[in-house]
Amino acid sequence: MAEDRIRVRDLIPALGFSGLAALLGVVGYMRAPDHGEMAVVFPPWIDSNVIVQSIVQSGAQFVSPSKLPSVFVIRLETEQTRRRLSESGALLFVAAAGICGPASIAAFVKE
Repeated sequence: MAEDRIRVRDLIPALGFSGLAALLGVVGYMRAPDHGEMAVVFPPWIDSNVIVQSIVQSGAQFVSPSKLPSVFVIRLETEQTRRRLSESGALLFVAAAGICGPASIAAFVKE
């Protein structure tokens, strides 16, 4: 009787489907709302002071930095504000949750 062995190439379709399902789940979870509180992602080479200035000048309300560099939590109400942020260098908008959520104040307080 021949020994049945699973080969890696036999698992490629299942692994691909699993990866796609996980990606869609993350994208759905991290989708930014149309308005309200969200996180905005800027390129890492832009200075954070310039980013905050761009946020304020666009008309969005700065809420706090996030747990990641170059990601800031903002509140915006109009599509024009989102467009102005995109024009000033924002890469994408995501939900302000999890790792893109607001940083706690304890992270900035040194004892």
